[in-house]
Amino acid sequence: MADGDKKKVKKKDLDKEIAVAQTIGVRQAVQWPDITSGLDPVRLATILKSAREGNAEEYLTLAEEIEERDLHYRSVLSTRKQAVEGLVPTVIPASEDKKDLDMAKAVETDILENDDFPDLVKDAMDALGKGYSVHEIMWDTKSTPWKPGRIIFRDPRWFEYDKLTGKTLLMRDGMGTELLPLPERKFIVHEPHLKTGLPIRGGLALPMALYFLIKYYDITAWTAFVDRYGMPIRVGKYGRNATDKDIATLKSAIAHLGEDVGAVIPDSMIIEIIENKSSGNTQLFEKMANWIDKQVSKLVLGQTMTADDGSSRSQAEVHNDVRQDILEADARQLEKTINRHLIKPYIDLNWGPQEKYPRLRIPCPDTDDITAWVENIERLVPLGLTVKADEVRSKLGLSKPDDGDEILKQPETAAPAAPVATALNAEQPQDQSELDLLQEENDYSELTDDIIKAVNKLAEKCKTLDEFHKRLPELLSLWDMEKAADLLTVETWKARALGDTEFAD
Repeated sequence: MADGDKKKVKKKDLDKEIAVAQTIGVRQAVQWPDITSGLDPVRLATILKSAREGNAEEYLTLAEEIEERDLHYRSVLSTRKQAVEGLVPTVIPASEDKKDLDMAKAVETDILENDDFPDLVKDAMDALGKGYSVHEIMWDTKSTPWKPGRIIFRDPRWFEYDKLTGKTLLMRDGMGTELLPLPERKFIVHEPHLKTGLPIRGGLALPMALYFLIKYYDITAWTAFVDRYGMPIRVGKYGRNATDKDIATLKSAIAHLGEDVGAVIPDSMIIEIIENKSSGNTQLFEKMANWIDKQVSKLVLGQTMTADDGSSRSQAEVHNDVRQDILEADARQLEKTINRHLIKPYIDLNWGPQEKYPRLRIPCPDTDDITAWVENIERLVPLGLTVKADEVRSKLGLSKPDDGDEILKQPETAAPAAPVATALNAEQPQDQSELDLLQEENDYSELTDDIIKAVNKLAEKCKTLDEFHKRLPELLSLWDMEKAADLLTVETWKARALGDTEFAD
């Protein structure tokens, strides 16, 4: 870090924990009130209205409880989170200059290889449900370069957006009486842009809350229905001479019949089991729950085919678990957050502000047919199509090898034959082949330059191999047909001569 920048930064401000849990006040790790128990439409409306006005503590608690209690929501939300967790991040240097390469390598070593980095990616995606997530950076300043020591997830309920704009996240003090600005270079705030507007209104838990309540009522009613009508009716009969003790014995036997299977009663008493034939549409509850689950799948994954019952694997292979555009957006937004709140501060603290910074990239797998894509490259490159090596590596999900890395490469082959001599009076070497002699005697020279130019020009105009094949007849208008005829004559003659010499041998 530049000396001028060092004077502006205090070590104690970087390695000191700021957002610390407390036993009392608003920054508690436990003892949050239960929101979902007894939740009704009026209570839900009050919670959501308060969240939209900036008081989101109860809403954030509700969002966490919904994820804990609704198994389908938790499943599809975990699927979307894990889709990003499964991607392999890389670092792209700002340029090929040695300094930029060194900074990029330092980012890989001190950040990507940090033990807390995988957890940072995982926990940052908690913002999908709640609208934002916060991590605190504990910088290790004991040696240079200064680097992140621990990266700690902080409870989102310890923070609140400012009341003026609703877009600046502030930290609540211990007693909840004041909102404090977040110190620079200390916090990583991830706010996925899922919806235009205020960040607190962009979390998936906000629209999910209503569906959760409807499903909660549905499941509660379904449970009561099963409890009341799912078991057969047990009827006990006793005679006129039965005593109070006999009647009590019969009641006890009926009450415990479902648990004990058997019962002992006097022979003067009878227990009848009557099958319960309930009327009405008993599948209504299940249909309602399944319909809600499909809406939740659309909300979180962008589709329902791989998440809900009834889908075949062939359909699932067409529609990925998370829609490709959603996965790419999640990865791109997380890249932006980490580059802004972690990599840039790391570079500034150690090398000073830069015009361009190394960038974290989280590449997504391409759903295109890689085999067909590679085959097209193999066919078009020999025809003159130029392709960037970095684009090929990116398409295949491969990184550029560093110096000293063991690499796979094409086996070395014998050196190509020397070009054919064209001088009439060239001195003949002792090991010169008979074909070379034949070519020399006829003043043979290459005539394919114009053809190569024509092929290159057509390849640049075509986007696919199929288009190239269809437009091949256009080459006839671009070639010098006299030269093409000469070339055909020479190649035919050469092939015949080569056959003659081989036959003679």
